[in-house]
Amino acid sequence: MTPRLRPFSRPLVARAPAKVNLGLRVLGRRPDGYHQIRTVLASVALYDTLRFEPGDREHEVECAARDVPADGTNLVLRAVAAFEDLAGARLPAVRVRLTKRIPPGRGLGGGSSDAAVTLLALNRLFGCGQPRPALHRAAARIGMDIPFFLYGGEALATGRGDRLFPFPDGPPLAVVLLLPTFSVPTADAYRKLPRSLRRRSARSVPPGTMRRSPGAPVEGMLDNDLERSGVFQASRTGDARPGDSIARMRRALSTAGALGAAMSGSGSATYGIFPDETAAARAARALAGPEWTAHPTRLLSRAEHQTVVRGRRLEAAAW
Repeated sequence: MTPRLRPFSRPLVARAPAKVNLGLRVLGRRPDGYHQIRTVLASVALYDTLRFEPGDREHEVECAARDVPADGTNLVLRAVAAFEDLAGARLPAVRVRLTKRIPPGRGLGGGSSDAAVTLLALNRLFGCGQPRPALHRAAARIGMDIPFFLYGGEALATGRGDRLFPFPDGPPLAVVLLLPTFSVPTADAYRKLPRSLRRRSARSVPPGTMRRSPGAPVEGMLDNDLERSGVFQASRTGDARPGDSIARMRRALSTAGALGAAMSGSGSATYGIFPDETAAARAARALAGPEWTAHPTRLLSRAEHQTVVRGRRLEAAAW
């Protein structure tokens, strides 16, 4: 009989940060159908909020956002199931109240971050003491970029994105995120890559450092091969296509003073790097418009990331 852990009594509230890709290179297609990539992932101060509390009979996710599924395809519920497998025990019912601020389908990793925070929260709530490597393996089985959110900060990611090589915290960077109204399925962005990228050998791509340093130029680091996907090719007929919007967002960010601009992940969010938070806030005000929202923010250090994903237990009076 599968053991059952004791219910917890005090809810826990944690935040799940977004990420951006500081450059993304596709190194060809793997035998398992996934693509080999090399990218630098960086935590960003844009958050979903998750509140974990005792449930009734079944694990459930409550979220007001219409585009977030409530069934077993939800990454939070998949993380709960993965944690039960890891712990070898059935958890008492957990209700997760999810407040979304990271829009899905924009290349910002919101769902993956929610899943990572869920693994960390369950480990804490039930006192299971699972080590980080075990949580990393569980996270990688759910999704390729979920392991990164267990650590945060900045890290080189290789393989499918699940092999991580953390960097020391670099100089703080201010960022403006442009969040368009449309989303892009990750599978579509990869499926419509040019054949030259699908067949590319890792040896054909110089590794470089993919590591920023004080005074180093930013623009050359931000190249995202997925922008060459057919999904993002500008239309020749005048019809509106995602590629036209990506190009406009990059131009708008550069005109507003960005040191460099690129699409994050598989899109559709596009970001610009700015000299400081004052410049980012000023640019965001100027860039706001009907096609996208502009969000001034910054990269998070690893310590900041760890603090927010750990969360806090609520006192009885607070709930």
